[in-house]
Amino acid sequence: MGKPVKQRAAPGRRHARGVSPTWLVSLALAACGDGSQGDQKGDRTPSSEEAASCPAPQVSCGGVCIDPIVPHADVIQERVFGRSCALSSSCHSGASAPEDLRLSSVDELFATALGKPSRQVPTLSLIEPSRPQDSYLVRKLRNMELAAQSSSGAPSTAMPPPPSAALCEAKIQAVEDWILMGAPR
Repeated sequence: MGKPVKQRAAPGRRHARGVSPTWLVSLALAACGDGSQGDQKGDRTPSSEEAASCPAPQVSCGGVCIDPIVPHADVIQERVFGRSCALSSSCHSGASAPEDLRLSSVDELFATALGKPSRQVPTLSLIEPSRPQDSYLVRKLRNMELAAQSSSGAPSTAMPPPPSAALCEAKIQAVEDWILMGAPR
């Protein structure tokens, strides 16, 4: 065996032990989730190839196989909102939650979202039971028909906001199915 070849960084760029800056950025972005597989902020809609690779009854979530998400308030709060939307006080948790939408518990979910008007589009409820197509929360998750500005005047963004990737389809579909069922407690 020969001597290992040292990788050289591009001029002006240093990296330790051959680790590329791109890899480090990818690692840092992946750390934004809660550490459980398939439930990170970086979830995205899987390709059909990724979806087909999960053993039944699992589904693909960002290329990671997860157990199906039952469309029930407790499960939605724990596996979707609690892991992706209410991770810290800068997210939808606590008294200073954006748009006063708190998603860190089922009680807060029902108190701040169910049948409550959106601050960004007051003609729409955040969660309109039995009508996911008329629920502003679903529109935010799907990045469609958003208000131009938040109630504070900042530009409105999809949820989760960039640079995080969108939630995977399995999570968004579970939220929609729960709302379609009437958003029962």
